[in-house]
Amino acid sequence: MDTNKITMMDAYMIETLRGNGVSDDEIITKIAQKDIGFWENVKPAYDFNELIKLYDQDPQKFLSILSNGYTVKFITMNGLHNLLKMKFDKIKDHDYQLTDSGISHLKIEQRI
Repeated sequence: MDTNKITMMDAYMIETLRGNGVSDDEIITKIAQKDIGFWENVKPAYDFNELIKLYDQDPQKFLSILSNGYTVKFITMNGLHNLLKMKFDKIKDHDYQLTDSGISHLKIEQRI
């Protein structure tokens, strides 16, 4: 099965919600109901309406993104650092090192 591809900003929004205690079930419910007003308090700079658009394109794909994971379409090195911190609580120079060609020594345990 191919991993669904999403934008870096979509990944940021999903991981920000998760990091603030919002469960995947709650994300799906609120997105399906288009009831995202409270999330504006979580991160005012984010437009969570973009997640509604992603859901509306293909609800099953959105469900798969949350339950099976995703691949970011295009990511910068800074974006990667931020996403590693948000999703896995990994910090540059502590949990991994920056090299000329990417990163090294990163260890992530698979979640079951």
